Amino acid sequence: MRPPAPHAPVLVVGDVLADVSARLATPLAADSDTQATITLECGGAGAHVAAWLARLGVDTTFVGAVGADWLGRHQRQDLHRRGITLRGPTVRGQPTGVVVALVGQDGGRTMVTSRGASAALQPHHLPARLFTPGGFTNCSGRR
Repeated sequence: MRPPAPHAPVLVVGDVLADVSARLATPLAADSDTQATITLECGGAGAHVAAWLARLGVDTTFVGAVGADWLGRHQRQDLHRRGITLRGPTVRGQPTGVVVALVGQDGGRTMVTSRGASAALQPHHLPARLFTPGGFTNCSGRR
């Protein structure tokens, strides 16, 4: 297999999820508060691939679905700020997907996921015009 040509455009298809990471300062305390450093970032496997490609200067189009909520607007804005064109529906009646990652002191992660609007992505959201001759397509997997 030949390596991709420099700057070949890439179409990425996948989830747009908000990543909420809680880095625990102490072991998780059942039925009580646990101190943690909490961050909120744009995430989802597809969004991460698109962000890295854009950072490398690759012409990147990303197809994913977000909810018609403040988090969906935030995700679109964050991807745009990173130089990524997000195509795909804004889904009414479904929240934007979220992944909550509990990160222990040892670095181990437990993830809790709600795909939300991402699950509404359908083949008709991928019009033929998005596929560029000489370009590449990356599809993130689902369980």
